[in-house]
Amino acid sequence: MKQNCDKPIEHKILRYEIKKILTDAILNGEMAPGDRIIETRIAKELNVSQAPVREAIRELEQMGLVETQPHRGAFVKIIEKKEVIEAYKLRCLLEGYAAQIVAREKSNEVIDAFAQLIEKMKKSAEEGNRTKFIEMDIAFHELIIKSTGSSLLHRVWSLINMAHLPYLTFVKSTMTFEALIHQHEKILTAFSNKDTEGSKIAVQNHIEELASKLIENI
Repeated sequence: MKQNCDKPIEHKILRYEIKKILTDAILNGEMAPGDRIIETRIAKELNVSQAPVREAIRELEQMGLVETQPHRGAFVKIIEKKEVIEAYKLRCLLEGYAAQIVAREKSNEVIDAFAQLIEKMKKSAEEGNRTKFIEMDIAFHELIIKSTGSSLLHRVWSLINMAHLPYLTFVKSTMTFEALIHQHEKILTAFSNKDTEGSKIAVQNHIEELASKLIENI
């Protein structure tokens, strides 16, 4: 990893900054699938203790970018094409269904929340902050699921470990910030118009395009 380690990272942002550094290293290919993530080495490179490094690795594992193997440690996760295809198919079904509910039932406050996330995506794109952009993308899609009010639907969505898919898309896909923002804006327009079928189609078209561009490059 290429990182200036002359000064320790401030404690209050320690874990987030370490997580961002590791995420960027994975996205940029500096850490390849299958590479071992050694806590002591990273802590030494960043001039920090092992505790925040361990916390950051744990969060990356929850995101699906890292996997921990018993008695061996943490590794950058190797994603199989079959797993990606299955996950995207399920994601398409779940989010398409949820989008119909959002369009039909949700308040102006919920619509405003989607709009605010898109604005944050635009700001992240302007700043070139890829990690923050992806976090806002994930938040947008999770809000679609959460807005149904179904805890069961959210649990199923989370169990599929959807979080790693947007990160993979940025690694493997050629889609730009602008293209992704435009697709989210189309979804928001359908929500605002209370267009249930249009919302479902907009969400599913978006997910299907992401899947096709990702799968062809795995």
